[in-house]
Amino acid sequence: MKAKAIIGHRQEINILVMVFVLIAFISILNPKFLRYDNLLIIIKWTAVLSILAIGESFVLLIGGIDLSIGSVITLTNMLIAGLLSAYNMPLPLAIFLTLATASLIGLGQGLLAVKFSPPLPLAIPSFIITLAMNFSLYGLVLGVSGGNPIYGLPRSYSVIGMDIGPLPVPVLILVVIVIAVFYILHKSKLGVYIYAIGGNLQAAIRSGINVNRVRMFCFSFSSFLAGLTGIIIGSILLSGNPLVGPEWMLLGIAAAVIGGVSLAGGEGTFIGPILGSLALQVIDNGLVVLYVNPLWRDAAIGGLFLSVTLYDFIRRKKALLGM
Repeated sequence: MKAKAIIGHRQEINILVMVFVLIAFISILNPKFLRYDNLLIIIKWTAVLSILAIGESFVLLIGGIDLSIGSVITLTNMLIAGLLSAYNMPLPLAIFLTLATASLIGLGQGLLAVKFSPPLPLAIPSFIITLAMNFSLYGLVLGVSGGNPIYGLPRSYSVIGMDIGPLPVPVLILVVIVIAVFYILHKSKLGVYIYAIGGNLQAAIRSGINVNRVRMFCFSFSSFLAGLTGIIIGSILLSGNPLVGPEWMLLGIAAAVIGGVSLAGGEGTFIGPILGSLALQVIDNGLVVLYVNPLWRDAAIGGLFLSVTLYDFIRRKKALLGM
């Protein structure tokens, strides 16, 4: 466990160094990158992406993957917009129902995934089930909405995505989530079980851990935070957009993996996804201020994601071979 912690911290330090190098490089090319208003944008969207990536990391830690987070964002973004505009529902109730819906989607996916694992590794059924759910939810949202956005939402909704002085509200939400996740992963038996399941499934089963219950919690928690992300995005944009979710699936997974959460399970911390999110937002914003063609954005993010993934696979192969 100590060796894994050292590896995780080393990865986080590497990402932090990379972020500082990127900031220095971009700032030299365009000093406007360091303007207060631009840094505030980076911080706000880093917080939003971090919330999503932390949720995804819970599924990755148990050896699975959640490909439905983008569509859950789309669904919750449109759902809360519809509840607020069409039904004039009070904001707290709309938030509760939206998050409950997201959590139930994750719980259902987890329930289906554990039915086939074992004997299959969790990555296989979770990949198929969440990918299918991804397409289903997108189709549902587009079919019901006709592809039309929802505007005219109450101004009170914008509070969730606004800035309070120098601090964006999404950052405050992230702080609360980080405290809760720190307790779960490092101060509770649940955290021990999560790492145990991802590290060695058969050993976890033999030790008496209720593997299926832990897995279902992780899937539900991932969808819950994806739903929260959809709500925050809707608050920032003050609209419901049926096209807002697709790119967030890759961003959420990439931020977690870049931050040191292993795709093979059992390795990673809650700090890593935050640093991974920061790296992606610095790259994204840097390309904008440097006037780089936005078509290159996905290539840059995908290239970084691929590099980190290959590094993780090579490191694990060497560990297995005792090199």
